[in-house]
Amino acid sequence: MALLAPNRTVSHCCPFPHADRSFPPPSISLSPEECVETGTNVTIQCWNKDYGAAFLLHKDGCSAPTQRQDPDVVGTATFTMIGVTPADSGTYRCSCRPSGYPFLSSPLGNNVTLEVTPKPSTPGDWWWQWLGAAQLPFSSSSSLPSSSSLLA
Repeated sequence: MALLAPNRTVSHCCPFPHADRSFPPPSISLSPEECVETGTNVTIQCWNKDYGAAFLLHKDGCSAPTQRQDPDVVGTATFTMIGVTPADSGTYRCSCRPSGYPFLSSPLGNNVTLEVTPKPSTPGDWWWQWLGAAQLPFSSSSSLPSSSSLLA
């Protein structure tokens, strides 16, 4: 880490905190578990016996933590992901940063894996209607095109 002269700033990012093995890694849970459809809300919880810690949520493949949160009164941080998409699929882990030690963190804990799949279309969503020689899809909530609009 570079030392700075007074009134000077550095334009690069600060180093990632050092993982200190004397701080136990947090536990993690995922709800609902593993495979969900697009649009589902997902909760990841992290907890540790060290209640004074801030929790960091990490996604494998990302260099920086994706979220940071202080624990509740029982030492649990709840990360809620609203309306997940396939881009949210991946492996997540937690670490914690003890209070008063901004440059130390626990090692990464165990992981949970989230798989987000597209919603399947249901058979009742679309019907097929024959109009002359053309087969046109239409929703049960929409009206059919007139035959004159097909001839244009």
